[in-house]
Amino acid sequence: MIVRWGLDELASLLSELGIERPLLVASDRWTPPVPVSGVWTEVPSDRIVDAAQAAKEADGLLALGGGSAIDLAKAISAETGLPIVSVPTTYSGAEWTPSFGIRDQDKRMKGGGSGAHLAAIVYEPKLTIELPRELTVGTSLNALAHSAEALYVKGRNAEGDRQALAGAACRAWSRMGRTPKPGVTCWKARGTPGLHWPRPALA
Repeated sequence: MIVRWGLDELASLLSELGIERPLLVASDRWTPPVPVSGVWTEVPSDRIVDAAQAAKEADGLLALGGGSAIDLAKAISAETGLPIVSVPTTYSGAEWTPSFGIRDQDKRMKGGGSGAHLAAIVYEPKLTIELPRELTVGTSLNALAHSAEALYVKGRNAEGDRQALAGAACRAWSRMGRTPKPGVTCWKARGTPGLHWPRPALA
């Protein structure tokens, strides 16, 4: 998995992957950050076959949004074999796993699966600034859980432990309205009281 930081890295990353005509999977609150072959804005959606048909001219998928958009892109990827580049705007962590859930427009679970072709992630903390507070709080708790899981997952290592602890600490400092301690860099993604993203040493 390729990970880059900053939306200005997206165009060069797509070029590196050989993706010239991505289908953008995003709700209508987002505009394409790069040229795309088409846009699918019904998010969430259980019309996977229709969405896959919309990708017939695409050579990749660009998922921009939270877990619903990324899960939908993963379902399309499993259907079409197209690679996914995710630009997450929440802290759900959906960008890291090939499995996905399928929900209809009323957010009712309709199924799920696996087999998505994950290619890359671009993190841009600035995209979280305008998120509704309830969405920020809910998905940040999910991110905190991911930090904890990283400390005992099979295959964990010292560098992963450091990043997990830094991520958990950034969120804890944010909750208390405090500034991170020296030696750990966090990006502030919202106003006060804010949410901080950890800035990894290996970006």
